[in-house]
Amino acid sequence: MLARVIEQRPTSTANTATAGEVRECMIRETTERLRMHHDCQHTTWKYQRGSGHCESCSVDFPNYLYRCRGCEILSCNRCR
Repeated sequence: MLARVIEQRPTSTANTATAGEVRECMIRETTERLRMHHDCQHTTWKYQRGSGHCESCSVDFPNYLYRCRGCEILSCNRCR
């Protein structure tokens, strides 16, 4: 059964981007978004579960942070 599944996988990787290409694309997209929203007023926020580092006060939070919908900066409840 496993051999059949392995045989059915496509062997061509011509349409598959490498990890480096994906990373470069993400960097370009983030750079362009920051160019467009460099003067963000941080008016709308999205709750983000999980631990993280507040980019305003540099404190690590174990449960959640908020991400600005305009520029995507991560902030704690006190700093947003």
